Amino acid sequence: MATSSFLTSETIIDEGKKAVTVTRLMRWFKADFGGTGGIKKIVEKYLKTNLNGYKIKYSRYNWDTRLGNFF
Repeated sequence: MATSSFLTSETIIDEGKKAVTVTRLMRWFKADFGGTGGIKKIVEKYLKTNLNGYKIKYSRYNWDTRLGNFF
């Protein structure tokens, strides 16, 4: 449930451009996710969508927003 919730809030699927934008964390740890193909499989599984022919893009990471969690 946590993975599905996170991906839902952090992933943008642009059907017109055939692109899916995922969290920058997936780029940093791309090898751990099985490369680009692995990332697509994870997104497909949890968001229940077919991404054949889609490009993977990575969102910018906003350090300022995340820092608020530590104060």
